Amino acid sequence: AISAACGWSHTALLMQVQKRRSATASVSRLPAENRRPIFVRGDIEGAFAQLLGTYLQFSLTEKMLKDVAGFTSEILEQELLPGMAVAYALGHHFFARQAVRRENDTGKHTTACPHGVNIVSFFAFTQLILVPMFHSRVAGGDSTEEAARRAYDAGLGACFVTGVLELIGVPFAETLRGFIPRAAMLSAIAGVSLTFISLGFATQIFSSPATGLVPLVLMLLFYGGQVKLPFKLP
Repeated sequence: AISAACGWSHTALLMQVQKRRSATASVSRLPAENRRPIFVRGDIEGAFAQLLGTYLQFSLTEKMLKDVAGFTSEILEQELLPGMAVAYALGHHFFARQAVRRENDTGKHTTACPHGVNIVSFFAFTQLILVPMFHSRVAGGDSTEEAARRAYDAGLGACFVTGVLELIGVPFAETLRGFIPRAAMLSAIAGVSLTFISLGFATQIFSSPATGLVPLVLMLLFYGGQVKLPFKLP
């Protein structure tokens, strides 16, 4: 059997090949009294973090695609954003069921992987596919609405091809992980993150230090320094 999980912050598909068990082998399950409760205190902080991340991703998607790729409100509100919402719902449902099944099969407490838009791929697809396609169609005489539609279609095609390539690579993922160091696999993701995500926002922070540095310091303090908020606030 193959157990696969894909996180929202990367494009790599991680696999774990499990040895086949005989039909008579007993399955280790958590005793009822040791199973994780449905709701714990940490879920509040996790929910706040996920809701904030989801809000930022939806807001960034709408603003960025309007500004740089000419996406109309019709495309965003009737097609792209509803599709993102459905993907979020289905993804969270899938990973939650996967975590419950894994916990029952292994007898170990398991946390579901959060699901969402791959922000690294979003920036790469926007800057390398959508924006060039939009500007080339405008230069060719198309209206901004038509050019935005062509860019959107090109992005959908690129997503489909990427998904097909990932599915083809699934059987070979474990082999590749054995030959390629993890640092080498993650270096490309780190490079894209620094280029398309971090540098732009870092420039904005230091261009407006009065309003930008305070949130930065708080983020480093609470997330990097593991400092707890008073009254156990999330």
